[in-house]
Amino acid sequence: MTSLDADNNTNHDKSLLTKTQEVEVEVITQPRQRWDSKIEFILATLGYIVGYGNFWRFPYLCYRNGGASFIFPYFLMLAIIGVPMFFMELSVGQWYNRGFIGIWKAVCPLSSGIGYAMLFMQFTSNMYYIVILAWVFFYLFDSFRSEVPWKYCTNEWNTPFCRSDRIANQALNCTAFDLPINCTQKFVSPSSEYWTNRVLHITKSINDMGDMRWELAGTLLFSWVVVYFCIFKTIKLTGKIVYFTAIFPLVIIFVMLIRGVTLDGVSEGILYYLKPDFARLADPQVWVFAATQIYWSLGTGFGGVMTFGSFNTFRNNVHGDALLISISNSVTSFVAGFAVFSVLGFMAYTLKSTVANVASSGPGLVFIVYPEAISQMPLSVFWSILFFFMLVTLGLDTMFGSIESVVTAIVDEKPQLLRHRKWLVLLVVSVVLFFFGLMNVMEGGMYIFNLFDYQTAAINLLLVVLLENIFISWIYGIDRFSQDIEAMTGRKPYLFIKISLKWITPFVSAAILLANVIKWNGIKYNGVAYPAWAEMIGWFLCLTPIFIILGVSVHIIWKTPGSLKERWAIVTRPDQQVLKEIEEKHNIKRSNVCFL
Repeated sequence: MTSLDADNNTNHDKSLLTKTQEVEVEVITQPRQRWDSKIEFILATLGYIVGYGNFWRFPYLCYRNGGASFIFPYFLMLAIIGVPMFFMELSVGQWYNRGFIGIWKAVCPLSSGIGYAMLFMQFTSNMYYIVILAWVFFYLFDSFRSEVPWKYCTNEWNTPFCRSDRIANQALNCTAFDLPINCTQKFVSPSSEYWTNRVLHITKSINDMGDMRWELAGTLLFSWVVVYFCIFKTIKLTGKIVYFTAIFPLVIIFVMLIRGVTLDGVSEGILYYLKPDFARLADPQVWVFAATQIYWSLGTGFGGVMTFGSFNTFRNNVHGDALLISISNSVTSFVAGFAVFSVLGFMAYTLKSTVANVASSGPGLVFIVYPEAISQMPLSVFWSILFFFMLVTLGLDTMFGSIESVVTAIVDEKPQLLRHRKWLVLLVVSVVLFFFGLMNVMEGGMYIFNLFDYQTAAINLLLVVLLENIFISWIYGIDRFSQDIEAMTGRKPYLFIKISLKWITPFVSAAILLANVIKWNGIKYNGVAYPAWAEMIGWFLCLTPIFIILGVSVHIIWKTPGSLKERWAIVTRPDQQVLKEIEEKHNIKRSNVCFL
């Protein structure tokens, strides 16, 4: 090799080294993503928290718990625990500017386990929640016919018990079908058999999982593909998509409301929705349902709200955002209740029944009652496509927020390595969750879905919300938290917010948690209890986040040097390096406040 070749190779190596260093610097200094505008943040957050629960769970809880008598404690709980907790999560995310795992490490070492518990709950919740979207796509694709397929009883999946001639609630002539003379079988609607026999192919119990439902496996895969390509480019692409996915459902709900109030029997449905039964206010369970629905509806405890807040600019007015988004979400639920109950009134009229008999909770309301009502409407195919496309956008918005929070939490743990490979992290997460989710689309998959729905975010969610409230208000300190808010927005939180976070919300959360434990009566599907082994799996799913929090806390205390008192002082102290970086970056001067 000549000296000239050697020099060229040396220069080439230096050039490669320089380029490599430039890439490393670019990766290390690559700024964290931000929302392009305030409206994108508001729409994306609304899209995340406004979902299927607003459309069926809130109306169902209303009529189950006294109609207007439930609405009063619901909005009271919104004021005293919903808005304060939503404000707290948005603020903490905006202050720390990182994923929820990193946030809880920074709050104090002892709270680190909360972030990992949230990650587990997000994983298990996303594993089954997207199955609802797969069902919706199934209905949407099957609606492109001359008639919706659940309108008549002449299909191969129908049984002799199917009736479409408005006598669904009349008793069956048992002897005509060679059944015991005291049988309890009743005629069922075509939409009910379409759901159980055509969509689910449901087996008799969780002990029989049956075969894979390949059509549902296909729509599940399609759901993940859509979610992936909508968010893989960063939140900037997601922020543009939510202009449609967040607004379109609200438009369709309004359209369905207008259509619903023109149907026969609408007055019975609306009356049932708004008729007060104030004696029910003495029932503690009504208050438990109201408070639990607030937590579920606002998405607190999962880390998604914190993640969305972390993409805001540091000086963003979080006061107004928290109030606007939380109230808008609850008002959406309230308006959706009118749309739902107007159609249920029509169902009761056409089936010669009552609203209490035609309505049901969970997926039944969306996948049995509404399809049946739609099949009786003029232009049923049009209304079916419109309705299920709306449900697609509702599901996509929630999945955007859920998956984005999971991926952001992972990426922010190793930003130098993963931030420019976020698309790959998202791909791995999506593929893993898809394969785990396949068990939900087997013939016995509905039992697995119900098991996850019961236990992946129930008692453990209430405990996580309680713990994050305690860590911020009592250990991190409500005074320090107030100063953080003042540094970002120019003013401290309202006095009511501070009182609620420190006293009211912890008390209410603890009371709800205790009531849920006392009232627990096992996992059931259609009134049938699960076997012991399934209950054990459910409790494993429920308790795992709690064990994660306890395990991480014990490990941190154990490895911290010093006496027990010294260890406690260290593990309950905020990460000083992180706070210093935030204060230096934004030129914050702390006032002389003694933090407890």
